[in-house]
Amino acid sequence: MRPISVFVLLATFLLLPACSPKPDDEIASVRKAIEAARIAEADLYAPDAYESASDALKSAEAQIAEGDHAEAKAFLTRAKTEAESAASAARSNKARVKTEAQTAQIDAQTALDAAKEALRRAIKRSRSGPTLDSLRAELTDAEVSFNEAKTSYDDGRYLDSRNQFSAVERRAAAIAADIEGKARPPQSHLRPLSETTIP
Repeated sequence: MRPISVFVLLATFLLLPACSPKPDDEIASVRKAIEAARIAEADLYAPDAYESASDALKSAEAQIAEGDHAEAKAFLTRAKTEAESAASAARSNKARVKTEAQTAQIDAQTALDAAKEALRRAIKRSRSGPTLDSLRAELTDAEVSFNEAKTSYDDGRYLDSRNQFSAVERRAAAIAADIEGKARPPQSHLRPLSETTIP
């Protein structure tokens, strides 16, 4: 009888995890934490932690479907920790990106002003030809992009805004460089003939 008793005890021990109650409260708590992270825009500002939380919840749900509630609870604990971490990181990162967007706006405006000044000087030094007209049109497009970046910032889309302002800065700097290059008179690479070289 002793071997049978040992077998029964062992089987009972192995079945305990499957017999644990379904963690409904834990699931609700995790889903609430993930929703809070989503509202904090963790999918944008803390994507790794947010994805990890979502994946852990999916794993927990898979374990529940298989009846392993104990293993599901372990995944739920991990999911809640990751979700709370994602929400906290998202708030911090969003504030940092907002500051970066403000700096990028200043840099973009400075680059646009420099390009406008370069165009003004170029027109003053030479006639406005097709090349300068084309660069003027590019500068106008850059200003449109700048205003679109401002709209993104005003809408709270700081990540988009930062990237847009940075793109405008690079574009305006390139336009200014092109304007300066086109406005310069062509330089001859031939050495001037001196009187001593004239036959």
